[in-house]
Formats: sequence, C-alpha cells, structure tokens
Amino acid sequence: VSDIHYLESTEVPYSFDYGIANLKELAREINFDFVACLGDITEGDTTQEITSARTAHIINRFTQLGIPYYQVIGNHDDNRYGDATFTHEQLYENYLSTIEDVVFDTSSMHKTNYYKDFPELKLRCIFLNANTDGAYGYSNDTCIWFANAMKTEYGVIVFTHIPPIPWQNYGHTKYGNDKGSTIIRKICTNADNFIIMFSGHNHYDSVFTDPFLSY
Repeated sequence: VSDIHYLESTEVPYSFDYGIANLKELAREINFDFVACLGDITEGDTTQEITSARTAHIINRFTQLGIPYYQVIGNHDDNRYGDATFTHEQLYENYLSTIEDVVFDTSSMHKTNYYKDFPELKLRCIFLNANTDGAYGYSNDTCIWFANAMKTEYGVIVFTHIPPIPWQNYGHTKYGNDKGSTIIRKICTNADNFIIMFSGHNHYDSVFTDPFLSY
C-alpha cells in the first residue's frame, strides 16, 4: 500500500477505514507475510504534533490487523510542508520504532533504512529512505549501507518511496536524477541477486522492465 495522504475531514478518514477493512478480509483468504507501506501516509502539512498523531493513528490501525507491518519514509511523512521538518531521529520514533526483528542502519540516517530476512524463502527485503534532511534523494550513508545490505546469498526485493529512475517519476526532471539515485540504480542493475523494486509516490500502477523490474 502507498500514498494514503491521510486527512482529517468528513470523507477521507473513512476511505482509510475501508482500506483497512479490505485488508482484513483479504487476510482471511491470503496468508500475508507482511504489509509494506511505501510512504506518504500523511500530508505532512501541519504542526509536528498533528502529523505525529495522525501517524500514530494509522500505524495503530495497521498493527491491529495482526500482520507484520513495514514502512518506508515518504516526502510528506517528514512534515516538510508543515511547521517544521522531522529529524531522522523523530522519523524513526514516529514511523519505525514499533518494527521488530529487522536490521537497522545505524549511520547518520538513524535507523530510517533497514532490512528483514526471510531465511525460509531465502529472501531479503530492504526498506530505503528516499529522503534526507527535508530533500528528495538518497544520502551518501544510505548508498553505502544499501551496497553492504545487498551482499547476501538471498534474493533481494527493494521497497522505497520515490523511484531512483527519472522516467518512472511524475515530473521526472525533479526526481531520480541526483542525490544518490544514480548510485542506488546502479547497485540494483549490477546485482545478480536483485529481484524487483516496489515504490510509491506517483499515485498510479505501472510495471517497468528498464533498467530492471520495478512496480
């Protein structure tokens, strides 16, 4: 799931409730390994207190499903459009501190990148923060951590918010051209164990095969 952009109005909260209800019903039929949320769960255009409260509400509803929940940080999630941008430490506390049994990045990104291994599936799922200090793109520390996280005998699936590929982004001149995107793209392209990248941000469903499989 991705880009909920939760708002407190007379209509939008019910849309989220319907989404949770649908997931709950699907879980009766499908044995989900986890739910991945690809960012922008709030608008991030208010005070830090309001954004934090909305985030807590959404994550609580996902947690109530009883399915492991993993989150990546979207550009709206850091509240850059509100009164103050969250620090990496605040992002971890707001969005990721309830996540268990994963390996976090302990660099300057303060646990906003992490991976989860599924040994029985020989699969590693890597969750990347595509924002740094209120700007689009991947930090140098994120790129270094990602390169190391890819060093596994498992197949790898990557989850992120903004695709590191310009032509896959709405308004492509703004996204995916720099700030680490080229490095992330090359790492995926050159890795024999890379399977697919899932991303959000663009508010539509598309599948790409260039330069690698991505959805």
